[in-house]
Amino acid sequence: LPSAPAADILEKVEIVLESGTAVFSVGLGNPGPELVARCHAKGMRVIAMATHREDALALDASGVDAIVAQGGEAGGHRSHFAKPADAGFGAVRTFVLVPEIVDAVRVHVIASGGIVVGRRLVAARALGAQAAMFGTRFLATQESTAVAAYKQALLAASSGDTMVTDVASGRYARVIRNAFTARYGDGPVLPFGWQGSAVADLFQGAREVGNADYMGL
Repeated sequence: LPSAPAADILEKVEIVLESGTAVFSVGLGNPGPELVARCHAKGMRVIAMATHREDALALDASGVDAIVAQGGEAGGHRSHFAKPADAGFGAVRTFVLVPEIVDAVRVHVIASGGIVVGRRLVAARALGAQAAMFGTRFLATQESTAVAAYKQALLAASSGDTMVTDVASGRYARVIRNAFTARYGDGPVLPFGWQGSAVADLFQGAREVGNADYMGL
């Protein structure tokens, strides 16, 4: 078994609350009204991510300042509050999800997932979003600390080269298909945290030699 993953999230939250930062950004869960109130008492704004309308309503009720509507095209982890039974859950496309959440909540909505270029930002604004979040777009920049092999894999990939899988971390995420995802296949997956520990040495070794075939992309 891998060594136990770091789990003391509450201690880390306290560090953030004392840091003087302006924004507390949450993925993979609902911060809840108590934590939101503590952030507001520190003068911090809170934003959180939702993949479907019901989670957006829960975030709105918690008092967050803005909700990121994460469409199915988004790279990286799917921001489910709890891991669903299958990878397809909450995969509503960005330009369907954004107006649905805009119409349902009282706070600002930030569009996320496959935005990439300016014209899609304009489209997101037309659907009611006040802003857009760009993620993968910035991984291939010169300023990014991603290794060169990762950047090259991003630039070479097309929209059909991705998949949603839990083999990289134990929670569902959109990744680029590679030898790692192919060879892992339908093998057993450990819970979130444990799975990341189990594959960490493999990923680190691949980064050190610049082999994108065995990275979590």
